[in-house]
Amino acid sequence: MYICIDIGGTTTRVALSDGKKLLDIAKAPTAKDFAEGIRVLKDLLAPNLSKPISAICIGMPGRTQPDGLIVTDGMLKGWRGHNLKAAVQEFFSGDILIENDASLATLGEANFGAGRGYTHVVYLTLSTGLGGDTAIGGKLLRGPHIEPKKVSSISGTVNFEAYLSGTGVESRTGKKPHEITDPDFWRDYHHILFEWLQKVTQLWKADILVLGGGMVNHDHIDFEKLNELGKGIDRFPEIKRTALGDEVGLYGAMAFLSSRYSLHDTRFFFGAATAAHQVEGNLHNNWTEWEQSTERLTQLKSQGKDPANFISGRGADHWRLYDQDFALAESLSHTAYRFSVEWSRLEPEEGKWDSEAFAHYHDMIVSMRNHGLEPFMTLWHWTLPLWVYNQGGVAWSGFPNAFARFAKKCAEEFDLHYILTLNEPEVHAAATYAHGVHPPAKKDYVGYLKAYRNLPKAHNLAHTAIKSVAPSVQVGMATHQILFQAYEGKLLNRILAWVGNYWWNNRMLGGMHKQLDFIGVNFYFRKELNFGSTLHQPHASCHLHEVDAREKDIRKKNPDIHTPYPNLHTVDFPCPYSDLGWELYPHGLGEVVSNVWKRYSLPVIVTENGLADQRDKYRAWYITEAVDSLMQAQKSGVNIFGYLHWSLLDNFEWQDGYAPRFGLIEVDYSTLERKVRPSAYKYKKIIDGFSKNL
Repeated sequence: MYICIDIGGTTTRVALSDGKKLLDIAKAPTAKDFAEGIRVLKDLLAPNLSKPISAICIGMPGRTQPDGLIVTDGMLKGWRGHNLKAAVQEFFSGDILIENDASLATLGEANFGAGRGYTHVVYLTLSTGLGGDTAIGGKLLRGPHIEPKKVSSISGTVNFEAYLSGTGVESRTGKKPHEITDPDFWRDYHHILFEWLQKVTQLWKADILVLGGGMVNHDHIDFEKLNELGKGIDRFPEIKRTALGDEVGLYGAMAFLSSRYSLHDTRFFFGAATAAHQVEGNLHNNWTEWEQSTERLTQLKSQGKDPANFISGRGADHWRLYDQDFALAESLSHTAYRFSVEWSRLEPEEGKWDSEAFAHYHDMIVSMRNHGLEPFMTLWHWTLPLWVYNQGGVAWSGFPNAFARFAKKCAEEFDLHYILTLNEPEVHAAATYAHGVHPPAKKDYVGYLKAYRNLPKAHNLAHTAIKSVAPSVQVGMATHQILFQAYEGKLLNRILAWVGNYWWNNRMLGGMHKQLDFIGVNFYFRKELNFGSTLHQPHASCHLHEVDAREKDIRKKNPDIHTPYPNLHTVDFPCPYSDLGWELYPHGLGEVVSNVWKRYSLPVIVTENGLADQRDKYRAWYITEAVDSLMQAQKSGVNIFGYLHWSLLDNFEWQDGYAPRFGLIEVDYSTLERKVRPSAYKYKKIIDGFSKNL
């Protein structure tokens, strides 16, 4: 159960909620004095405080800092400078969320009121003051935007708030709005109001404008007349009166709480994933330094490879073309997008933040939501700022604290529902220190053990830091899971599979699971272990082909089978393999997800699953099998809430360069042209079919 609170300029309202409806609504006049206002609030809440309440959401005029300090007061000047969260914590120990009252009203109308069924909803309140916000797909649009009351008139001579708000009207006329009957006054008022609406729609895209607040709760505001004025402007949105009246803020608080605390609901996210270094382009971090080093270039040339194919460079230029890419994702029916922020962009020097980079990521998140994509932000996807790398990278003793500080800054800057702290920490530790294929490309087993210790600690500190400033954000991490199987069920093989499962799948994850709200699962292949054999033994059937004796011969003739070359796809295996030589075993995904769920009892989302398939030969089949396995797992009771395919775009695949093609969308790296692969349309059909069956 939740408690919803709307503190208005004149009235405070509270309600109990189960996330679907409002119960036991109560109200009282809002006190102008803060201490008296808290006493009134406590009295209103008293009947419900003994109940099992998960969280409280408070709608408050003006702006409140994350710690609860009221910075700007709206119409409640006596509340400025006081800490609302701290005051409520005196009598409630659960989560307390504070949001602008107009923003909550926007959510209320978008989810339960006049804006329900519309994608882009703008709610504007004409009350004692002016306010408003915009929602996309039932979620608030976040990022820098101009407050509606600060919008200047076309002529620059009209102060909209002074002219349109109830306080402004009373100040100019000496009368309360409902006392004014002069038709000339209301004719002029409508023209100024419509001018304000025009300006707002230039700032915010809208399918519908919903007007609420005290000024529209009487017959003087003529909505038919406003819509007539709108007909003279191409594609001007419909204008409607609030459908929820004075309770709109309570409905918004209910929607806000439901979205933050309900992971396993009827919404199942479908989408794709990328990582900053792999698609953004033009970066400066530890990888870009290493890939152009003399040692790395010499190594590539000695292997007969063209170094140009292994330098990340401008990549897919996603940093510049993100809106185009999100539009393509929207056209393919995606509802979520996993991406990472590049630490080296945001904090290029220790303790020095790049405001332009933060603003750019803000714009990307706004674009995602404009295209109906729920953002899943990953804070670290392997690359490091040079100031971290030069002190030892993830093996540096100061790494956990430095990362936690970075995580806190991101949580303060970006308004998100889902944050993943780390991506595949077990892979990074192994690739960097055990195998020496990631920078600095030197095997260091002491470094491996330090990294293995530091990465879980970094997650745990980051989780605490994020929750300190954004308690409602769902915090997870992405783990690389391998399906270990014992060949022919032999005892030694079962022991090997147990060891692999313990050390790879659970040793590091087990050090983090107590500070996880959900788990992201990355799955690409299984390992069928056979003691004493170096030859991987595939399963007897991969659904498309049967294994025969040719496999061993094919591998002998293709010694570079695990190192992609542009012509590698000419190798045809009797059992489907990716262009990287990975056996394709998509139906293992459901088993892996089930194993994670049974062990940790945390909601699971697939954050990566895909294949390098330049010819797009197997991808449609692979996705179909993978999603089907997930649906079977869900039917058996597994709490699984999404599937994000790797990858949205062709990308830079680390030490393997640009040859592997994982994208649903093909990228021509010479022209940056995007081309949707046929398998992406198959994925779209799966998504559309799933949505129809909800």
